[in-house]
Amino acid sequence: MLRTIAGLAALMVLAGSGAAMAQVATPPKEDVASLRERLEPTMNPAHRPLPRDVAALDRWMAAGADGPLVDRLRAVKDGDAIVLDMNWEQSRIFDGAGLTVVLAYANTLWRVAAAVPEEDGRELKDSAALYSLYALHLVSLDGVKCADDSAPDNRFTQVLAQAQPMLAYLRLLSRADRMNVGSLSLALERATAALRPNDATICSGGLAQYGQDQAAGGAKTAYVPGFKDADVWRPDQDKRRQALPPELTRFLTTPDDGLDPPPPAEPAAVAASPAVQGP
Repeated sequence: MLRTIAGLAALMVLAGSGAAMAQVATPPKEDVASLRERLEPTMNPAHRPLPRDVAALDRWMAAGADGPLVDRLRAVKDGDAIVLDMNWEQSRIFDGAGLTVVLAYANTLWRVAAAVPEEDGRELKDSAALYSLYALHLVSLDGVKCADDSAPDNRFTQVLAQAQPMLAYLRLLSRADRMNVGSLSLALERATAALRPNDATICSGGLAQYGQDQAAGGAKTAYVPGFKDADVWRPDQDKRRQALPPELTRFLTTPDDGLDPPPPAEPAAVAASPAVQGP
């Protein structure tokens, strides 16, 4: 059974209500424990069927073996097997899986939506847009952990480009629907924050890796990214998280809304967050 954004919206009580909520992307007011309790029946229900090779998927994910993991997920064509993969992806995201799994899930949702009748695919596209926003949040908020600050900047540009079809679709929705998707993405980020480990994918592909490859004569080397200590990155992450709701509202505001987007957060916080970029 596919559990999409409709299930999330039904289970979650987000900050604000009615017209006020429809105008802005709103962070959750619930504590993390309550938020996860609401999300779990949708994102990680007990006895959910999973792929037969779940042990291999988990092993690749834990090892940061993006190549074989992505190749395996892309190779599946059978509809029932795709649903099992999506179950695995969503459950692991609930448990704090990183950027590679999030992007795989968003892309699978989008791919399945294109293969079903338009009416049936609408919620799948909504969910693909939700997880694309969530992926951008991960790069912005977890990128502060990277020792090489250039790596998350490069990764954000890549993820933003990859998410363009989902974001273009999102910007065609009503303002209320756009802001609801944005609010859900903020709630999902808050619910998984404490579980997300250092993300080698976010912290690779920067100048440090390029320099290492160049030193090896231009050959692709086995790069192991470095990470900052928590007492260094945590204040930056808190600052970015605080700035994210108004910046996300600006990101999701279109000229057709006929509204002025909210003013940016404190300049230092905005300048530190790549999430202020628009599609």
